[in-house]
Amino acid sequence: MTQPNEPQPPRRPRNQLFTLEFALQVVAEVSPVVRRVAKHDSELHSQLKRALTRCVLALGEGARREGGNKRLAFRRASGEANEALTALRLAAAWGYFDDAALAAGIDRLDHLVALTVRLAR
Repeated sequence: MTQPNEPQPPRRPRNQLFTLEFALQVVAEVSPVVRRVAKHDSELHSQLKRALTRCVLALGEGARREGGNKRLAFRRASGEANEALTALRLAAAWGYFDDAALAAGIDRLDHLVALTVRLAR
């Protein structure tokens, strides 16, 4: 146990680590849907995959940054998560497929967007 006057090590807010782990879980869950997009639209598939990858990488970067750089990384992650969400919604709008897996993917990405928005504040 530390003494009252000893400096405390900096604590990383739990929500940063949770959001990174959640994002990795979301990618694993939506990857079958993402692969199905490729069968209909290779360009949309590529953009969706890149957005998900950049989101997770920006969350990882932000977890190790300080100050304004941290917020900037989380803003990038939020933008990328929103781009991925929009891409899945676009796939649904184009009628590429409409099933429970797509709906679940959209819900999970919507949750990820909400988490990243909170981190970016």
